[in-house]
Amino acid sequence: MRSILRQPALHFVLIGIAIWLFSWYRDDLASRQVDAPTAQEITELVADWSSRSGRIADAEVRDALVREEIERRMLFAEALRLGLHLHDPVVLGRLYQDAVFLGIDAPQDEMIDTALELQLHHGDDLIRRRMVERMRTLSVGSIPRATREELQSVFDAHTSNWTQPARVSFEHIYLRPSDSSQNAWADAKIRADQMLQDGPNGATDDPFLHGQTFDNMTARQLKDTFGGQIPDALNHHPEHEWFGPVASHYGWHLLRISRREPERPANFEQVRVEVMALWEEQTKRQRLAQYLQHLRARYRINS
Repeated sequence: MRSILRQPALHFVLIGIAIWLFSWYRDDLASRQVDAPTAQEITELVADWSSRSGRIADAEVRDALVREEIERRMLFAEALRLGLHLHDPVVLGRLYQDAVFLGIDAPQDEMIDTALELQLHHGDDLIRRRMVERMRTLSVGSIPRATREELQSVFDAHTSNWTQPARVSFEHIYLRPSDSSQNAWADAKIRADQMLQDGPNGATDDPFLHGQTFDNMTARQLKDTFGGQIPDALNHHPEHEWFGPVASHYGWHLLRISRREPERPANFEQVRVEVMALWEEQTKRQRLAQYLQHLRARYRINS
């Protein structure tokens, strides 16, 4: 045994393995580093978010944008480390297009190899998005079928999501102001008061864009359709009696409620499909969050 250990050939083999392991470790360590966004990149992230949301980003939003960008960079780096880009048809097709754009003249496979050598995939936004999305999909994996207990837990925690809102069915008579002035609105109200006093049945009203009768309207639908005082008024008057005038965004209305339906608690079996979808969404988010936490423990973020 000692004679074998003294063999120069064995020494060269062991040295070679050690060098290879060190090289592999060095390359692997280098591949597990990403740069944090620069000040300019953060400014662009915030500006893009503000443009899409129509809001001014506060410090909390800014921090979230930076965190999400770092997560995207880790996912992209991990996709490259795993070599996903080398076998993805979308990525390879994009690299070929990039090579054509640069005027590389060669067989298609060689053009793609050249694009890879030039690391064109590092700066291509489409490739980055593709790889990030693939990593998110891989991190989630296959979702098992939820148990009844798991679905019931989600249902109980989000019952308000599926509670059937109160609804009201009614008809109305509409009196439109001749213009937007206070005098025109006052005149239209006088007409409405007189019509209610004389008895609305058979009265001639002004045409209303959305019609004269409405069935099973929720508070949200009333607000979107009428606005003004209509939603509140329909909650506080008896059925089958004309009342008003009540102002909307469009003018004055006489109203008569034909039917009310109170809020109804959700029924699990009726919304089982929606509960399943929410459970799957939550499960995917949890798995992705766990995977990102795993990456953060293994990656170095260069400031």
